[in-house]
Amino acid sequence: MKKFLSTTFLAVITVLIFLELIIRATGITGSALPFTSLDGEYKLMPGEQGIWVKGPLGNIRSSFQINNQGYNSTILDYENDPVEFKIALIGDSYIQGLHVNVEESIGRLIEDIYTDKTISVHEFGISSWNAYNFLQIAKEIEKKYDYIFVLVTDEDLS
Repeated sequence: MKKFLSTTFLAVITVLIFLELIIRATGITGSALPFTSLDGEYKLMPGEQGIWVKGPLGNIRSSFQINNQGYNSTILDYENDPVEFKIALIGDSYIQGLHVNVEESIGRLIEDIYTDKTISVHEFGISSWNAYNFLQIAKEIEKKYDYIFVLVTDEDLS
């Protein structure tokens, strides 16, 4: 019995190491999202960038870039954005935009509609946020933006 258990344990460890090597060699895994606490809020680590991988075989691959406020955006500093007309989008994973490259997020698509570049769309989104988080951010930024849009789904209200 002792020999059986030791052989089984050795076989399991060997298989796990082999699988780990295969996963790393094929590039199925990406960068882990670096979270931190900014001003008492759970946000992404400012200044980090990398590739986010999701899906059964790593079929969703998108680049992310975390700005100074802890959100996934190519606009590095919302506070010092010199654009005249500012729009804020608040939401959860849809606004966070990790399923697409950061250059193709909903904010960048809205900006591309306006070719004169007089607007700037700032995205305030973190996966798993709820209605309370949306309200909290909206209160913090209400005087800084011309329009604030909040994406709320039925799951956010429960």
